Amino acid sequence: WTEEELQTIGGRIVGVLVRLDDLEWEWNHRVSTSTLGQPESPDMIPYNQWKSILGLHPDNVEQRCTKTLDMALLEEEDFARARAERMLALFLLCVEGPAMKASGNRSPDDSEVDFIQDSTQLNLMMPKVKE
Repeated sequence: WTEEELQTIGGRIVGVLVRLDDLEWEWNHRVSTSTLGQPESPDMIPYNQWKSILGLHPDNVEQRCTKTLDMALLEEEDFARARAERMLALFLLCVEGPAMKASGNRSPDDSEVDFIQDSTQLNLMMPKVKE
């Protein structure tokens, strides 16, 4: 790893952790109001797969019980991985990428999100245009 890459990784970890509550709320809101959560939609993901696919806890979608989340994160690797990936992707797409673009700077990987393969989820994560 180069010094620049290490600084980028460290900055992203801090950035996600500082904004974790907002990122979690945003992802929950976007999924809950999308076709991914609508039973009549062909895109619908069954609740029993939300943990491993969406990184959301179906029994705690509002994130009100931190103990429920903490236990699931400790005990279920797929849930922890999916959740971490989605929080990082939201951070890169909605916070870091736009900030870098506005400042005229760039990161070593241009804030690319190449670790989310599902195009429906990726589109759902894209920054919202402010009116």
